[in-house]
Parts: sequence; structure tokens; C-alpha cells
Amino acid sequence: MTRAAALPFSAPAMMTGEAAAAYAGMSVNSLRSYGPKPVQIAPGFVRWRRSDLDAWIASLPQQGEGAEEEERRAAEEAFG
Repeated sequence: MTRAAALPFSAPAMMTGEAAAAYAGMSVNSLRSYGPKPVQIAPGFVRWRRSDLDAWIASLPQQGEGAEEEERRAAEEAFG
């Protein structure tokens, strides 16, 4: 099942913080802190693009990937 299928509606191309957070499966505060930046449409009026959310989610490392990559980089810096 896809993320969009789990929602009670079809995910639109532009979403409010609440809808974007539900789409990503996280809180609005976490989305604002760690997620992609929203698009400012007008002063005080922002929306998140579904395509930005999809790209951001796809770019997240699998569990354990980030630590392994960091260890490899540190070893290369230390030992050449």
C-alpha cells in the first residue's frame, strides 16, 4: 500500500502542514524541523509540494545506512 492510499483522501499536489505531515507520517513540528521547506505562496501562506515530500522521503537513508556511510567517511579521512 502506498502512503497516499493510507490517507482518507487523494493527496493533492500542494498540501497544508497538517496534510503534508499526515502524508509523510509525522507530526507537523517534525515536518517543519526536518522535512523539505514549504513553498511560500503569499506572506503567511505556505504549502508543501507532494513532489518535494516524495523526493525528500526517497532520499532518506534506510535504517543503519547513515551510520555506515559516516564510519566509512571518517576512516577515509583518518587513513587516506
